[in-house]
Amino acid sequence: MTTKHQDKKNSMYIICTCRAILHKLFEPPLCEFHGVLHSSAHCCRSLCFSAEADWSKIPLEEMVQSQIRSKYFSRTFEDDERSVDGESDSRCVTVDHQACQHLSQPPCYITRLPVELLGEIFIHCIPLSQPGDQNPVPRIEDAPMLLCHVCSHWRRIALSFTVLWSSFSGRCCGTYRNPTRERNVRVATEALVQLWLERSHPHPISIDFPVSILPAVKRLLFANVHRWESVTTRLDDKFVRELMAITQAGAPLVEDLCIIGCVCDNTLRDIPALLLRFPNLRRLYYNNMRTPHAFFPNIPWSQMTHVTLCVDFPADQFMKSLSQCVVAEYIDIQWVCPSSTPIQSVLATLPRLAYLRIDSDAGDITLLDGFTLPSLRTLKFNTRSNLAHRNFGALEALAVRSSCTLETFHMEDLTILEEDLIGYLRLPCLQALRELQISGPDMSDRILSLLAYPSTAPGDGSVFPRLERLHLRHIATTDGLLSDMIASRWGLTQGPASLTHVKLVLSLRLRGVLLHDIDVSRINELEKQGLSVSWSWF
Repeated sequence: MTTKHQDKKNSMYIICTCRAILHKLFEPPLCEFHGVLHSSAHCCRSLCFSAEADWSKIPLEEMVQSQIRSKYFSRTFEDDERSVDGESDSRCVTVDHQACQHLSQPPCYITRLPVELLGEIFIHCIPLSQPGDQNPVPRIEDAPMLLCHVCSHWRRIALSFTVLWSSFSGRCCGTYRNPTRERNVRVATEALVQLWLERSHPHPISIDFPVSILPAVKRLLFANVHRWESVTTRLDDKFVRELMAITQAGAPLVEDLCIIGCVCDNTLRDIPALLLRFPNLRRLYYNNMRTPHAFFPNIPWSQMTHVTLCVDFPADQFMKSLSQCVVAEYIDIQWVCPSSTPIQSVLATLPRLAYLRIDSDAGDITLLDGFTLPSLRTLKFNTRSNLAHRNFGALEALAVRSSCTLETFHMEDLTILEEDLIGYLRLPCLQALRELQISGPDMSDRILSLLAYPSTAPGDGSVFPRLERLHLRHIATTDGLLSDMIASRWGLTQGPASLTHVKLVLSLRLRGVLLHDIDVSRINELEKQGLSVSWSWF
């Protein structure tokens, strides 16, 4: 094995080791935390293997368990609790040198890794965010604080990597050792946020403003508005006024803004001006179906790379705005609604757009007739059109005009006719698809026959030879036909690709009696063979 491959293998093993060590710190009962921390903190120093050792051959559980029995370090959670309460946290980890004198092993492999690589490994130890947050809640029992407990080497690295401390939520957090809410509010939130702000300085910060945020925590974060880079919040009247108090362009580093829901009846007219505070905005997620139409012109469309809007977006403004997205890579618009003025044709090329989702009440795929999208790979189009027929040829024209290769196509159209749906499925521009999702009226036997590989429908050729993921909704076909179609695409050795995942929504008929007994039984067998299957019924 080459040195490069050995280093990569060892690095992945170190990530697993780091996670195992951190897990051991809070796996025992709370009353055992003190002793566990004493022993676990020595894990890094005690993993003394030569540089030539192959870590992958050492049983991880045995290695970690053996190190848990070590008793050389004495730093405890109480040290950091006192630090959070206001005392200095600059004390070094104490070592029982007399107990360590007998150790004669060579330096451990992990200490030979570049500091930058170890820092990247530490990033993988950061806990996931809680539901509703984009960033993790600061805790003394979690990384990055926990990384400072393992050994002096890890502590120095954790403190020197400001990025480890630069993403956090202002949510009131609990602690494993101090579950009392009063202490959580006093120590585990305000003081911890202050500590994270200090240790991340001067790195830009990514923050959450949860509904339950304490006024003191909010003041801390607003005092650092010049460092904001990514902001997630729910708007209410008070918070809108606080944001409006920021001077125009007063948050120059903000590139990512996420606004989830709004309860701001008294300040609704001020919302369009909020975006003027963020002159370098690049990514916007905004969810508020009561958004004033004056909001849309204030979005800096020409500099946006990612846009998700859950709003009522008039079709005329949508067309004009979309034509300005010259650097956009990802656009998700829910919903485009009919406008009071006629839609004017637009000619525009969006060279970078790879992902486009449109939910529309204002027409079908012909909305894109004036656009050229050479990088488009994913198209999701949901419509509630009142037109009798769908102009599915407009999709082929878009693909030919753009010279793009679609790999993912989702379509939801509950009123589409069977002949129009079949027209979509036969389009040449869709034959390179790896993922297909269809949500329409009840799926017919003919459509399932067309989807089989090779096709079993009379006069039809095979479709989607590269298909790997198939999602079908509203299935009410002859029992056994669905499983036949899936089996025809599973475990292929001769074709270009084989199904790896199917997601199925089946119809319930006759007061809850399943009409797909054969399908369910056979697809369960395919699942046992390795096919990933998701089920639901309507």
